[in-house]
Amino acid sequence: MVTNCSARLRRIAADLVGVPFDVVVTSEQADFYKPHPEPYRLALCNTGFVPAEAIFVAGSAYDMLGRKKWECPRTGITGLG
Repeated sequence: MVTNCSARLRRIAADLVGVPFDVVVTSEQADFYKPHPEPYRLALCNTGFVPAEAIFVAGSAYDMLGRKKWECPRTGITGLG
């Protein structure tokens, strides 16, 4: 999970989704806010996956800008954001 929440609030945000995440990366950790590709790259680095193995799910169309910059081929939008 990649979030623009602060490091202090990241676990709270992740828990609200209702599914467990092995990796939660904040923009604060990556030194860039979404949709910059660096938070997504950091999350992938922490999992060991490459973009071709990832599935990008976003709550807003704004997040899609970041997906295009790190070339994740599989995408979904929840419509929640």
